Amino acid sequence: MTSEEGEIPQQVLWDFSTSESDSGKLKWVLKGRKALFYETKPEVRASDIQLRVFDEEGVQGSVLEADSAFLDKQGGKGDMTARGNVYVLSRDSIELWSSELVWSEKDKVFRSDSFVEVRDGTDLHSGYKVSCDENLGRLWIDSLPRHEIIAEEGILP
Repeated sequence: MTSEEGEIPQQVLWDFSTSESDSGKLKWVLKGRKALFYETKPEVRASDIQLRVFDEEGVQGSVLEADSAFLDKQGGKGDMTARGNVYVLSRDSIELWSSELVWSEKDKVFRSDSFVEVRDGTDLHSGYKVSCDENLGRLWIDSLPRHEIIAEEGILP
């Protein structure tokens, strides 16, 4: 088991679960199939992950799932970059899809420069350079995708 650069991990965890709390209130819970710890890398590499994020009151907010994640292990910041089939479901049933998403524990914000789709009921928002709060309620899209409308015969002139 080696990294892309051929380095052998210092430690490997299978079917792991870890969490962080503050004053007895959960901040997040992370579960995954495998976690790799490298002596020379500033992050833990995890696969098949699920991250549950909690608000200041300890109530579960969003759940994030992804193929892999890179967890910052320096300074205990709690930041994470999720990659591959990233899916987030908020407690209000808002859904987000992307190929990459960054969680900032300090700011309690998800960010992505990759293409993102967010569905809130029947509303669909999409774009690049997206940021949103932990419940996907406050959504900022800095760059909208280019759209083309293709008309089927008989529907649009």
